[in-house]
Amino acid sequence: MNSQKSVNATNSDARTSGASLSARAYDAVLGMGREQEFDRALFRAAWVHGQDVNEEGGIRDVAQSVGLDADRLLQRALAEETSRTAHAALAAFDRDEAPGVPTWVVNGQRFWGKDGVDWVVYEVQRLLTASSA
Repeated sequence: MNSQKSVNATNSDARTSGASLSARAYDAVLGMGREQEFDRALFRAAWVHGQDVNEEGGIRDVAQSVGLDADRLLQRALAEETSRTAHAALAAFDRDEAPGVPTWVVNGQRFWGKDGVDWVVYEVQRLLTASSA
């Protein structure tokens, strides 16, 4: 219970930092080898089950569903280093004028949304073919 209190006390800073708690939680998972599993669980929680994954309770549920220590994950998510990573990602998002997620940028050209997947694959294949010629 004590660790949850300290996490809750820090959470107000995360809410005003410009980076959502779910984005910071994902950044905190990087390097743990559970990135894809956590990302899928975040998506499922938000879009299938209607959970608020920008609240600690939602992050706790998602973390536990993939076998991660929720307290440790939240502490990492709210750490200064994770804040810097999240802000750098947001800055790149703004710099690349991304209209939403997912957005891919290849040679300065933006590909956005699920409809953009086929186009980005085509463009990468075109570039690979051109570079091997």
